[in-house]
Amino acid sequence: MKCLGFILFLYLHFNILSSQSVEPPQVGVLDFEPRGIPTSLSQRFTEDFRNELEKANLAQVIDRGTLLSTLEDRGYERTNCTTDYCEALIGKLLDIKFIISGSIEYSDSVYVIDMNMVSVNTGSIEKSKTMVVGSNQNLKDVSETLAWNAFN
Repeated sequence: MKCLGFILFLYLHFNILSSQSVEPPQVGVLDFEPRGIPTSLSQRFTEDFRNELEKANLAQVIDRGTLLSTLEDRGYERTNCTTDYCEALIGKLLDIKFIISGSIEYSDSVYVIDMNMVSVNTGSIEKSKTMVVGSNQNLKDVSETLAWNAFN
């Protein structure tokens, strides 16, 4: 009887633990700033990055349209918001945990991609990553690597 009670205890304990799934954090991803590249390439990279975050279940990404309309409704312009503190304020408006921004620069046949993930609670950079890749490397693959680096 003691053995049966112990087995029942383990079964219930395991079911309770397995039902408590950890939700990935909600994040906003601002368009990566283009430097020496067309805006359309930067926007495509940003969208690939967003998709990789969601596909790998690393984060719940706020839709770009929702993010932009919230900024517009509040009178924010992305070009005027370049500090970590300002980005954290945007995150507070969206009620998210992190806001991610970055830039893509093309120079001397290489792409230099900078990414910063700002904690909305503290207003400081939680994670920063710079990647330098050759012009022949697929930027979609780079967006996948960058997404994994943001949360691992």
